[in-house]
Amino acid sequence: MLTQAWDKGYECPQCEKNLTLDEDFSNRTWLCAKCSNPIHIHVADDKGNAYTLVRKPARLLQLRDLVLLGAKLDKDYPVLSSQSAGKGQWRLALKEYRAITVDADQHYSVIIGGWSGTPSY
Repeated sequence: MLTQAWDKGYECPQCEKNLTLDEDFSNRTWLCAKCSNPIHIHVADDKGNAYTLVRKPARLLQLRDLVLLGAKLDKDYPVLSSQSAGKGQWRLALKEYRAITVDADQHYSVIIGGWSGTPSY
């Protein structure tokens, strides 16, 4: 449910630095290698949708987080509930989608803001 197809750039707001995948962070954790804070991911598609995201494991998703699913940026799904399903699984209810049970450590793209123009990456 996670794609990097639209990723345009990565930054750590704590370190105030543009980041490079594998050098400054891992796409297994999506945390800055220097300070361990979540990195910001700037994404944009050819339809003009542009957002700033963080990538969180299912177990850290909170009520009202706006989740993107699959490879499209034009539809977000607010989290209605997020709770343990036991045995390393997590149950998420997403508005206008459905309830799903996933691995608790599976990452999801969460919208935290938007942007326009071309970033300087």
